[in-house]
Amino acid sequence: MSTATVSGVAARVLTVRVPKGGEYAVMVDRSSAGGVREHLSSDELDAHDAVASPRGRFFHGVVGRLRAVRAQLRRHPLLALSYRIAVGLVGGLVLVVGIIAIPYPGPGWLIVFTGLGILATEFEWARRILRWALERYRMVMAWYSRQHGVVRWAGIALTGAITLGTLWFVGALGLFAGWFGVHWSWLQGVLM
Repeated sequence: MSTATVSGVAARVLTVRVPKGGEYAVMVDRSSAGGVREHLSSDELDAHDAVASPRGRFFHGVVGRLRAVRAQLRRHPLLALSYRIAVGLVGGLVLVVGIIAIPYPGPGWLIVFTGLGILATEFEWARRILRWALERYRMVMAWYSRQHGVVRWAGIALTGAITLGTLWFVGALGLFAGWFGVHWSWLQGVLM
């Protein structure tokens, strides 16, 4: 533990050594009531959370190991390029699946944010889009939850109509109806 001055305020600096992950400096502002989080960068916040709970220690250990692997890959240009291409392909595929799944019941938005999260591990543009999209999603969900029940039921009905429309378009309704002996031509959809 040492002392440093941060923005003119005396602060204690706690150095946290992480196995195979380097060391992080956590600055504790003596003048604030909560203290710890005011002067933490993202790495320093990770270090503080790692000290704060067993779950945080586990997560921080995993993240530290992954960062070490990524640092090793950066030393070899061909491996680094291959890794970025792989992250781009996997993240892009997950993102596309999520976008397709948005109108259907289930975790469409979660899949979209997961795909953006995968891409954000390597691409700054994806980090910016992820932050922006999460902020907009929270705003829309907060607005939607404040609406009258009629508006919410209309949203559910619209989601149901979109789901049925896309299932019809790809021919899935005709397939399902065929399982029950119903062979109406209009259920076959556009792509069938």
